[in-house]
Amino acid sequence: FFCWSRGARPPPPPPPPPPPGPALLREQAPPWYDRQHDGWQVVAPKEPEPEQRRDRHGFTLPSTPFAVALWLLIGGLLAALIIVLVRQWRDSAPLPLSARTPTRTQGAARLAALPAFAGHGDVDHDQALNAALAAGDWDAACVHLYAVLLTALDDAGCIRLDAATTNRGYLREARADARSAPVADDLEQAARGFEAVAFGHRHVDGDGVRALAARRGAFTALVDVHATAGASA
Repeated sequence: FFCWSRGARPPPPPPPPPPPGPALLREQAPPWYDRQHDGWQVVAPKEPEPEQRRDRHGFTLPSTPFAVALWLLIGGLLAALIIVLVRQWRDSAPLPLSARTPTRTQGAARLAALPAFAGHGDVDHDQALNAALAAGDWDAACVHLYAVLLTALDDAGCIRLDAATTNRGYLREARADARSAPVADDLEQAARGFEAVAFGHRHVDGDGVRALAARRGAFTALVDVHATAGASA
């Protein structure tokens, strides 16, 4: 009995299902997809910042003068630290026995190559010491006395003169050798006087210089013992 009233229209058909493309884009979200407007839009890539330049290994490269100067300063400090540590290690390490075979001429030649004595040239420090003591020039006598003691210990094989070794390093080597250990305190006193004159530009006491000069025979005796032992061997 049911029927449509006059003039009634049939209901509209159901809407078609949405296409799968936008739904797929919403799930995958590629970089060119605009989520907000649900459409296609080309997004320009972000320009890299100048300070973020990287090399082929992926490391960030400094691009400002301040950054370059900072890295150079850090590199210089690390290099200085390595040099200090190497010198301390060399000074603290005892001298190997294989290196303790110098002669009288080798000690004088190595002394002349040291920066502290390079200005003296080929001067005979023994004669210069005697002349300075006779003239009362205690500062010059202190410098020549230290040179004589170092040369004697090098000739005896107790130390080895080297441009990379400090005065403290020579003291360690002298104390480590049983032959020169008894005269190590005199060497330390001579080293202190030498540093006061050569680096501190101070004057030394004449009595102390004369007392040390009077005990230099103990250093030269080590050279004679070393030469005698080498001849007998």
